[in-house]
Amino acid sequence: MRKLRALWIRLRAIFTTRQIGDDFDAELQSHLDEHVEEGLRSGLSEAEARRQALLRIGGAEQVRQAYRDRATLP
Repeated sequence: MRKLRALWIRLRAIFTTRQIGDDFDAELQSHLDEHVEEGLRSGLSEAEARRQALLRIGGAEQVRQAYRDRATLP
């Protein structure tokens, strides 16, 4: 069942790539903003808080690429 669901998600992504990408970018940005706010509350500068947030998430572009690899057909 898990493989069938993954196939369905990948096939659906072919036709709705722009909407899914926009939704994913908004979600990623909200998580990044939350981590930056947490860093600012801990007393970090804005630049350091953003750097720490990116490290915690694993890098924005790396996360996007991993998502694209899983969401589309190889």
